[in-house]
Amino acid sequence: MPEDTVCDVDVTDTCSIDTCDATGSCQLGAGGDVCAAARTTGGGQIVPNSLGGKASFGFVAQRKELEGLASGHFNYVNHMTRLHVNGAVVMLIVHPDDSITFSGAGLCNLPVPSSCTFTVTVKDVAEPGRYQDEFGVVSSFEAVPRQKIINGNIQVERSPR
Repeated sequence: MPEDTVCDVDVTDTCSIDTCDATGSCQLGAGGDVCAAARTTGGGQIVPNSLGGKASFGFVAQRKELEGLASGHFNYVNHMTRLHVNGAVVMLIVHPDDSITFSGAGLCNLPVPSSCTFTVTVKDVAEPGRYQDEFGVVSSFEAVPRQKIINGNIQVERSPR
């Protein structure tokens, strides 16, 4: 199976996402933990594409207790394309490298206001976060790979399991 394909090593563990490595072997929990208690907050700016420009973001995503529901809010504006994504967080994954992915649904304004989905991956690398912390977003209308932020800060707090 291709690398990063979701597989299932331990069918009794409903919290870990098992994925294939480069050799096609299924690795337990390599894709992250969908039950971990964690909280991430952040705000700042990135350069969304090779043409330059800026995009601003702000978010809070959390799971307050082990195996609890994820909640939070996400806001993203690409100042060049005028894409605005605004919505509620409904899923959160804590990855082995301490990055966090969260996703949800809300409203996007391109080409006209309509419902859309988003998936965001963040990593708290250093304090301060400028040119250190990482942010990436995939929405129904735009995909920006995870990259270092040019302004702002991202915080990740993970509760022990």
